[in-house]
Parts: sequence; C-alpha cells; structure tokens
Amino acid sequence: MAPANLRTVKPELVHWQSGSFTIEGLLYLPQAASSSGKVPLIVDVHGGPFSAFEDRNDAFAGFLVGHGWAVLRPNPRGSSNYGVKFGAANKNDLGGGDYQDIMAGVDAVLAKYPLDPNRMALIGYSYGGEMPVLSRARQTGSKPSSAAPQ
Repeated sequence: MAPANLRTVKPELVHWQSGSFTIEGLLYLPQAASSSGKVPLIVDVHGGPFSAFEDRNDAFAGFLVGHGWAVLRPNPRGSSNYGVKFGAANKNDLGGGDYQDIMAGVDAVLAKYPLDPNRMALIGYSYGGEMPVLSRARQTGSKPSSAAPQ
C-alpha cells in the first residue's frame, strides 16, 4: 500500500552545457507543472562523487513529485557512467566545476520548464550533501540553497 502522495513519474533526460562538458540530468515534473503554472524545484545531488543517477523508479523522487515539487537530478563532472575522463574531471576540484555544472543545470531547466525560481531547494547525501553548503557560500542571485519543502 503506497502513501497517498507517492507518484510514479517517468523522468525526462535533460542536457546542458557547462564549460567544455555536456552535462546530463533527470528532471521529474509533477502533473501540476503543465496545468497550474510554475512549480517549486528541488535539486537533488547524488553521493560519491563517482556515482550517477539513472532512469529508474525511485520512491523518494515519487514522494517529492507527489508533494508538488519538480526534481532535478544532475550528473555533474565526476559522475560515473560517462567515461574515465569525465569521472576524473573534478579531481582536486570538489565544489568547483561540479558546482558550476549543477548551477548551469538549474539555469537550463528554469529557462525551459514551468519552474518557480523563488521556490527552490538543494539537497543531497554524502558528497551531494556538501553542495548545499557550497551553494550557500557562493550564492548570488536566484539559486537554490538548503531548505525544507513547505
């Protein structure tokens, strides 16, 4: 028996440029994104950094989508599944280029999808849990920072 707010949503594979890299991510959109205007965004950064989000059923993403949040799961430089060069691209640069990749992804999805730039949060676990701290330290303009969904 699933919770009432759990939704199964197929993510959309999204791409954007960051420096010399083409970055991929998965974007989960709630149904309200097409019918009720702009929805809030959670950027969920994976652990590792040598790890990756993959297109698969995920209960946590379904929980967030079921509560009306869009979810962006980027695979910034340093992620696995994209080759050795890409996987090693953030060596001795944690919180540098990978952070730029994530923020470029935020800009890309804000420009293309009905997302509310005033309601964003950045979350993660392990290595991804360090990104909210880095984001807050580097924050300028409309970027997500650590927050709890309302």
